[in-house]
Amino acid sequence: MRRARLSAFGFEIGTFFGTLAGEIGRIGGMGYVCRKANVRRGMTALKTVLRRSGCKLPAGAAVAALYNV
Repeated sequence: MRRARLSAFGFEIGTFFGTLAGEIGRIGGMGYVCRKANVRRGMTALKTVLRRSGCKLPAGAAVAALYNV
């Protein structure tokens, strides 16, 4: 899934090490590029790759959560 995100969207998620390696990742943004539009693009890229991988996600939930923050 990491390669799919990177090649299709140029989007990378940081990884964890030790017992959590390969199980979870982290998404962060800092500075000028951490704007709502960029966060929304990142969420859309992640959602698309997850759906292509067979994950069932509730429609609109991620964007709704974004606008609630």
